[in-house]
Amino acid sequence: GADHQSKDGRQWCDSCLTLAVLDQAAAQKMFDQVRQDIKQHLNVFTGDTIAFHMVDADSLALLLGHKNFAERGLYRYDIKYKVIKKTVNKVTRKLKKVERELFDIFILSGLSPENFRDVAAHELAHDLNYWFFPKVMGKREVEGFAEYVSAMMNQYWGQAKVNENKIRNQQKEYSEAYKYFMKLGEKGGLKAVWEYMERQNQKAKIKK
Repeated sequence: GADHQSKDGRQWCDSCLTLAVLDQAAAQKMFDQVRQDIKQHLNVFTGDTIAFHMVDADSLALLLGHKNFAERGLYRYDIKYKVIKKTVNKVTRKLKKVERELFDIFILSGLSPENFRDVAAHELAHDLNYWFFPKVMGKREVEGFAEYVSAMMNQYWGQAKVNENKIRNQQKEYSEAYKYFMKLGEKGGLKAVWEYMERQNQKAKIKK
């Protein structure tokens, strides 16, 4: 049974609470390790400086704009541009130059170590999406890709059981996106998924 309740209404049993990731420093260490593991195992990385924050359910709900216990993380980027004027052959053009980039990942506190790693990998996959496929913004592609990357990492960490929850996800758009990407990667693995995302990115560019 549930023996411990937090201020945000979540409950843990004794053994769950013992394992729960609640310490910010320990969580930061795990987050950094997940990022390192993705780089080594999948050979993909972005050089972004990502600020990691562990938050309770109420804080996460404020960031998301709604409360949903199925949501366990958030990737957020904030780009500030500066408009500069450049004159070439008496023709003045306005150019947008990146002045500042801020990247944040928020993860729900109190997750089991397995679920923490899964969520961290999912949110870090959004960062890969932003850099390598910036024009891909459809929900199925964005969430499917993130679920696929985190599923691959779960297998690598020996916690493939976590992937069963992806199929059972009550948020149907997530489970359907995951199934779609698992089918894409059935034969060619990450390479096939990556090529699919590149094609989607290319298509989006053509539309513009």
